Amino acid sequence: MMKQAVTRELFEYWNALRGSRIAPMRDDIDPGAIRARLADIFLLALNMEHGHAFRLAGSSVCALFGKELKGGVFHDLWSPISQPRIGALLHSIAEDKVGAVAHVIGRNLENEILDLEMILLPLLDGSGSVSRLLGGFAPVGAPYWIGSRAVEAIDLEDLRYVGPALDTTRGLISGRNNPLPRAGLVIYPAQNRQAI
Repeated sequence: MMKQAVTRELFEYWNALRGSRIAPMRDDIDPGAIRARLADIFLLALNMEHGHAFRLAGSSVCALFGKELKGGVFHDLWSPISQPRIGALLHSIAEDKVGAVAHVIGRNLENEILDLEMILLPLLDGSGSVSRLLGGFAPVGAPYWIGSRAVEAIDLEDLRYVGPALDTTRGLISGRNNPLPRAGLVIYPAQNRQAI
C-alpha cells in the first residue's frame, strides 16, 4: 500500500525512531524532524471510552475537514457504518502495537468522493503501553472541490498492518485466539486439525 509520500515518509520516520524497539516512545517525536509534513499529520490520545481525542492536527488535515480538529474526537470523522471498524482497528493497534495503512473514502455534502491514504502508528508511554497514535491523511489526487468543500464523513475501506510486531502479534500467532476480525491468513498447527 503506502502509495503517497506523506504516509511513506511518516512510516520511515517512525521506523527509524523505533530502532530495535517494537515502537518509539511518544517523547521521541521531534516536530522539527518532520517539519515538511506537519500540515498533513495528527496525533491522537488513545481513550477507548471517549473516542480518541486529537492532541494535534496539521493545517491540511483541518482544512480537509473544514474545521479545527484539536480537542475533537477522531470517531466523529467516520460514518456510522465505519465507526465500529475504526474502533476495532484502534483497539488492535493499541493491543498489538502495530501500525496500519488504510484506503479511506471521504465524502462531502454533495456526495462527491475523495480517496485518501491514512496511516496510524503507535507511540508508547513510559509503561510500554500505546497511549498515542501518530497519523496522517494524504489525498490521492486532487479533485476540483478539495479546499472549497469540506469532507463530512470518511469510510474505512482496505487496510494493511505495518510494523515489526506483525510476527509476534497475539492475534496472528497460530494456535491463539484471534480477538478481533482481521484480514489475512492464519496457519494453525497440524495437531489442531480434526479429521472430517
